[in-house]
Amino acid sequence: MSLIKEPLIHFLAIGGFIFMLYAGLQSDTSDNIIHVDKGTVQYLQTNYQKIWNIAPSKAELEALISEYALDEIYYRQAKALGIDQQDPLIRKRLRQKMEFISESIRATTPPSDEALNAFYRDHADRYQIPLEVSFQQQFFNANYTRQELEQAIANQQLPPNDPNLLNPEYTAMNIVEINKLFGQAFGSELLAVDLAASMHLIQSGLGWHIVTQLTRTEATSPTYTEVKTQVLRDWQYAQQAEFRATMNTALLADYQIIVEPVQ
Repeated sequence: MSLIKEPLIHFLAIGGFIFMLYAGLQSDTSDNIIHVDKGTVQYLQTNYQKIWNIAPSKAELEALISEYALDEIYYRQAKALGIDQQDPLIRKRLRQKMEFISESIRATTPPSDEALNAFYRDHADRYQIPLEVSFQQQFFNANYTRQELEQAIANQQLPPNDPNLLNPEYTAMNIVEINKLFGQAFGSELLAVDLAASMHLIQSGLGWHIVTQLTRTEATSPTYTEVKTQVLRDWQYAQQAEFRATMNTALLADYQIIVEPVQ
């Protein structure tokens, strides 16, 4: 077999070409110097210890430093070859990093309790605990009519349950979960039936359900104190979003954007 047709030979040739091209682009020997300062070494040690709960040995630290150096070498070579240009993934990652840095250095004054309370009142629906329903059910297929099942209930002679994958009992389900499992028509009727009745015949998209032990817990709104931690997180997120929008508007105002017409 000819060596020219070997994939390994092709790979080595292409790799050699790239590194030769990079070497040709190097005009300053200072570009071949990688300075690993004390802070970087300490970071590598600390990060290793966080992951493995033990300080790196001398050999392990040398390996970490070599990996750091290789990252820098490949980064410089990629830049020299223009690989970073017009790459949407790199552009997106750099934007994310710039946004993170901008938001990190932004002077953020901790909100007062009054400000958080006001935020809570303005977004009270966000913290509402939805209505929840608990019930037991027996399933019968859609071949039955309502009249047949109502008569069976009146005579206390229910037919055997039909095979199904539903649970016989559901506890503390909100209306979204119920609608997703049984359908909106079932959910609407489940909320409308009289709780005083001990048994309810309700149809779903799956078939018929005889519902018993039905209880409903009405929606409630927790107090500000009960959800203060969540309110603080939401307030911080809203502040970050507002800051980012303001920053984006200011950045766009500093640039003239020229869009070529699409033919």
